[in-house]
Amino acid sequence: MKGTDFIKRVDSLLKKRNETRKLLTTDLGIPSSTMACWSTQNAIPRADIVEQIANYFNVSTDWLIKGKEFNINLPESDKILLEKYNK
Repeated sequence: MKGTDFIKRVDSLLKKRNETRKLLTTDLGIPSSTMACWSTQNAIPRADIVEQIANYFNVSTDWLIKGKEFNINLPESDKILLEKYNK
């Protein structure tokens, strides 16, 4: 995974919530310079930080890291409800 892909996914989540990187770093206690490093130096955060961010946005770490959701065998009706919930 490239750090730029990770930060793009984080930015897309921030945009959906109409939040800023500053708010995210403040809420999670991450230095804003660390987040800037992920963006400018193509760096990837430590696993514990990825998990914090995933929990913050209620997404999977797989999605943040790989851009893919863990494939759960759900009935179609549950997938539709989950999709609506995530929006």
